[in-house]
Amino acid sequence: MNTIKDIIQPTIMPKSDLERGCILRLPPEILHIIFELALRDGERYCRYTTKSLTLTCHCFLNLAIPFLYKTIKLEVPGECRRHISLNAALQKTPSLGQYCNALWIDIGASNATPIVYSAVNYIIQSLRSVKSLRISHSGYNVGYRDYERSDQVLYMWKLIDTVAQHMPQLEELRLGIGRYRIELRDLVESIDIPSLKHLSLDGILFGGIAPISDTMKYRTASFTSLTISDYENDHANVLQQLLSWPKALSHFCWNNSMYRVELQSAIAQSIQFSLLMHKETLKSLDLEGIPWGHEAHWSSTSIYPNLEVLRLSRDCLRGIKGEFRNNLLELTAADAGSLLLTPKLKVFVLNYGTDGIGKDGYPKSCWITFGDGDENLLCQLAKAAIDGKTELRKILIQYNPPKDEISDYNDVYPWDRMERIRDDIQPFGLILEYDVPQISKREFMDCIELKRFYEETTLDDDMVIAQSPDRLW
Repeated sequence: MNTIKDIIQPTIMPKSDLERGCILRLPPEILHIIFELALRDGERYCRYTTKSLTLTCHCFLNLAIPFLYKTIKLEVPGECRRHISLNAALQKTPSLGQYCNALWIDIGASNATPIVYSAVNYIIQSLRSVKSLRISHSGYNVGYRDYERSDQVLYMWKLIDTVAQHMPQLEELRLGIGRYRIELRDLVESIDIPSLKHLSLDGILFGGIAPISDTMKYRTASFTSLTISDYENDHANVLQQLLSWPKALSHFCWNNSMYRVELQSAIAQSIQFSLLMHKETLKSLDLEGIPWGHEAHWSSTSIYPNLEVLRLSRDCLRGIKGEFRNNLLELTAADAGSLLLTPKLKVFVLNYGTDGIGKDGYPKSCWITFGDGDENLLCQLAKAAIDGKTELRKILIQYNPPKDEISDYNDVYPWDRMERIRDDIQPFGLILEYDVPQISKREFMDCIELKRFYEETTLDDDMVIAQSPDRLW
């Protein structure tokens, strides 16, 4: 692969450094860094700005062209002309394909023409340097049961087969399956990519309970990181077999919201049981989406000896053991150490939820109260880490509730509590970080005073009515 310096060198005009523009005197590597920062727009690069730079000069042209191909999004069916044009460019100049490291394919509800399918297939074969692939479905506004063996799902498996053959450097695969029903057997048989390190499954709806032990490659998958979002299935054995697929997991994330209440306990126990086979290799565990109910208990997170990062939601604490689900004031340092800490844990994240609207159109869940129990939890956790001489170095609190409701559920300014704990544990080498307050202390106290005024006014009015001789009762 040619370096940036090799690409630019032939186009440099034979002028002295003093005659060339100031920015053109910079080394190509520095110019590349500047372009990287200037063109970045979230996960992608701004195509409009990039195209403008290609019209500036020969040097900028050769430097900007790779950014046009770094991230490619294909919509199927999409615009046929665009697919044909892109395919023609890659066929004419094969070296352009080496610049693409991220590919996003969005499959719609309608079927594409054979020309589009053929063009997309050739495009994939030309992008051999892709490291991150995302396949999503944007059209599923009809009931998912109508799509059990749809053309879209069959086409997705064909795409993955092509990817496995022509993308030897692929490290990340994200499948946004939406409401399409798939079989776990098909997923396991299709994804056979030795270079794959991270697999993300979003909107999983597995159909049937047919045993797949004969065809499943038990403990053979190469990926070490697995993220599951919006999983939906009535049978725990499907989830167990999915977690039994990778050879060894170092990171697991469960971010789920689509489950029935009666399945909470079964799902939590299934995940807990299935992760036991990876307990020696797990280094990062994100259990924010574990469905805690009154019967869904998690025995402990301290059973993973090599765990370094633990992420829980505030609601998760109601399900661990059950002894202190309703009153965190009863939590002791011994409880915190035995249930939450591991010998190598370095970062503990506690998420109270986020204000806003989720991708399903419903408000995101948010734990608003930060009271005495929460303060005791952090104090006891810090005490257990200090007394046990563990490797815990950072506690991160993600507390970002709706601004208008903070004063309704808290009598003490929450960030005063966090600041006090931060100052107490800092001398022991522990760092407590938290979100920037959405409401100042002055605004908070004004809201508290206003709330008390209304309460007192309402109480006085009730007393006047009760003492009135003309009352109606």
